[in-house]
Amino acid sequence: TMLPPRRLGAACLALALAVGCAGTTPRPSTAPFDPPEGARIAVLPFEDLSGGEGVGSEFTRTFSAELVRTGVFTVIDQGMVDDAVERLRIRTTRAMTDAETRLLADSLRATYLLFGNVLESGTVRTSDGDVPTVAATLRIVETDSARVVWAPHHTGTGDDRDTVFGWGRTTSRLKLLDE
Repeated sequence: TMLPPRRLGAACLALALAVGCAGTTPRPSTAPFDPPEGARIAVLPFEDLSGGEGVGSEFTRTFSAELVRTGVFTVIDQGMVDDAVERLRIRTTRAMTDAETRLLADSLRATYLLFGNVLESGTVRTSDGDVPTVAATLRIVETDSARVVWAPHHTGTGDDRDTVFGWGRTTSRLKLLDE
């Protein structure tokens, strides 16, 4: 079943919020896209620029699971993605060449690649205690054209006063993920 572009946008927003913060709305990409039925996506290992131990892996697993939950794409198994990245000797997914992108896409039979960067993942001390903070950039690249089709940036803290999907102040990224 194909999601209409508006529902796809909502699914992507839910995906962006699943990393563990509440309230702040990600900046939308320039235009929504409607992937074809049966589109296959590979979630590449997130680059961790936050300096936190295991944060990139945590985000990769979270986004992969959230994409499976939304049903918008056929999500390629993370073990297969990791194996292909290693087999093709891709050192970093942050700055892949066109040749590496095409080899990886062909190897996985992927229609899209999801790239992610964790910019910040930690806590902020407030008068009410420590609250989580997170910032991430994402981009989905269409493998046939090498065109970026979706690219939001999300920043937020658990003490944001707005709520999204009923989420408000959150004291733990993991607690939010369990809800």
